[in-house]
Amino acid sequence: MSADDAERLCEQIVFEREGGDPNAGGAALESWAGVFDARLKGRRSTPLQAPRVVREVGTRGVLDADEVALAPRLVDLLDGLQAMARGDSSPGEVGDVELAEVVAVSLDQAASRHPDVSWAPSLPDGAVCVRGWEPGLRLLVDNLLENAARHGRARGQVSVTLTLDPGEGPTLCVDDDGPGVAQDQRERIFEPFARVNGTQAPGSGLGLALVSQQVRAHAAHIEVGDSPQGGARFSVRFQAAGEVSQRR
Repeated sequence: MSADDAERLCEQIVFEREGGDPNAGGAALESWAGVFDARLKGRRSTPLQAPRVVREVGTRGVLDADEVALAPRLVDLLDGLQAMARGDSSPGEVGDVELAEVVAVSLDQAASRHPDVSWAPSLPDGAVCVRGWEPGLRLLVDNLLENAARHGRARGQVSVTLTLDPGEGPTLCVDDDGPGVAQDQRERIFEPFARVNGTQAPGSGLGLALVSQQVRAHAAHIEVGDSPQGGARFSVRFQAAGEVSQRR
């Protein structure tokens, strides 16, 4: 399977999912698992095991050079498709979520993945509560931070600010120092597999689509603008659903 084959298959999955086929994602995952199972002497995997299968064959010396280069891309795509499927289904437990805590954990993990990036967080001392689904909020924040790290300058800076104005819901801003996003691209980038012209950054092409999915699920609003750092600013405004209290 070539990179072009994988891209076309993913685009077909999204087309079928948007057309109301709930099995589209699972069928494609099963198809990919089958391709790589053949390299593991006929073992049969379930669709949910597909990312693990791709990782395993990548370390077993059973792929050619082109497939070795493609394997990380496939893992990203498979993980992204599974995340989209989970987000499309009814969320699990919904309750009061401490958003500042979610952002802090996501920042720690992003710093581990991208140690060359200078992370500049500004989080409130008090708790910032929103009503929502904690895994979905993690998905939203994780993908915003990953997007900023990948599209900012090499060894650049990403600023992450969480604010809560009296009488309003919290606002999360993520700023990078990359090339920014042109005005006519600021809606399209949230479509699955959309790429800004000239962008060469790695990724599944699903990160911002997942952000958009969770923004809708949490009745929030997202805007893309110009960052004071010279790149893009992604601002997510949540509904007022709690009050600031002393963080534990």
